[in-house]
Amino acid sequence: MATRKTMDAAHACSYEALPINRIEDLVEAVSAVHLEPTQLKPGCLVGTLVHAGLGTANLSSGSFRGEAHVTGPLSITNHTIGLLLETEGANSQWSYETQAGDIGMFPPNAEHVARHGKKTHWVTMALPLEDILEHAESCQLHLPEALGEAPAMYRPAPNTARQAVERFTTALKEMATNRDLLHSSHARDAMLDELIGAALRAYASAGGEAMDARRMFLRCHRITRAAKEYLCAHEHQPVRLSDLARYVGVSERSLQRAFQEVFDVPAGVYLRRWRLSQARRMLAEPIGVDMTVADAGLRYGLWELGRFAAQYRQMFGEYPAQTLRRAKQARFG
Repeated sequence: MATRKTMDAAHACSYEALPINRIEDLVEAVSAVHLEPTQLKPGCLVGTLVHAGLGTANLSSGSFRGEAHVTGPLSITNHTIGLLLETEGANSQWSYETQAGDIGMFPPNAEHVARHGKKTHWVTMALPLEDILEHAESCQLHLPEALGEAPAMYRPAPNTARQAVERFTTALKEMATNRDLLHSSHARDAMLDELIGAALRAYASAGGEAMDARRMFLRCHRITRAAKEYLCAHEHQPVRLSDLARYVGVSERSLQRAFQEVFDVPAGVYLRRWRLSQARRMLAEPIGVDMTVADAGLRYGLWELGRFAAQYRQMFGEYPAQTLRRAKQARFG
């Protein structure tokens, strides 16, 4: 049994389940933790995002269908343990193909680069490093000395991976159906001790063999990140692929290769979908009652309005006018 000190009752305990029905729901849901989601393929992003405050630990879980790319730090101040509970389609962390049972260790403010496939169910637990080390000592686990110095993914032994997935899946179900669990300090601490122990046993069973990001992918990620910075700085100006390549300092062929590696789509396709996504954000947050679909389309260089509407519907499952009408009703009554 873990020797961690019982959490003070004053520590915040909470539970919130947020429905995800479109990409902007996910953007809003993760905005507080500095993550940046990008929709990769047409269709609606549908699922649920759960946040649970467990005293000194914060647990988050996401379960959704739809292909997306997510970058950014998982926690600014704490170490984060991440576990994949279920996957379908191409899932990866950096460029490493991941599967259910894979576990990640992320130090504070470390870059997280994930690609989610057709279906993904994951859970993360952010907590102080001293809690991790105390649990490891109480469980007599020998963790790598370089724990958390750099973000990395690990593939645990099959049995310990399965046990970790089962314990976290059970805990998520119990928290969703029995809210008294979070208000009972004894039960809550016992659950948290068991979850941390299961995660660390899985981590230790991987033998310290990190699934390191490939050098080529890291270079591609730097290229695409610089290109996205340029896009954001010139979002209301016409941007060509040649402009992006010139800014980043690579050839257009290298630019195309980088976007294909990171986002699994050519740079031109990504650029068009990025413009559509920016227009959607504008339509979802109208600045005035007289705003029109044309305003959003023209602002982001989508000048052929009929084609804009067709591509928008293919990408998001509804016409831009529907997005704008719903947003105006919510904001202006």
